[in-house]
Amino acid sequence: MISRQFYWADVSEIEHAEDYDIVRLEALVRMKLNSFRRKDQLHLLDFISIGLVDATWLQNLLPQHAERLQQLLDDPEG
Repeated sequence: MISRQFYWADVSEIEHAEDYDIVRLEALVRMKLNSFRRKDQLHLLDFISIGLVDATWLQNLLPQHAERLQQLLDDPEG
């Protein structure tokens, strides 16, 4: 069963820095996979290219999101 946290992203999922807050990577990836506009796809491809996101993420995503991520992993050139 997939944990509720993987169903949708919540902007309250943050990391605190010195003078600002940052949306957690997991939440940001879910937002990008949910919207899946071309610019979101490009951001995800950037995350993949620098090693922040890989196939290990698939098991923790909703099926629709996992399918979208797999699509980018399989064909990064689109």
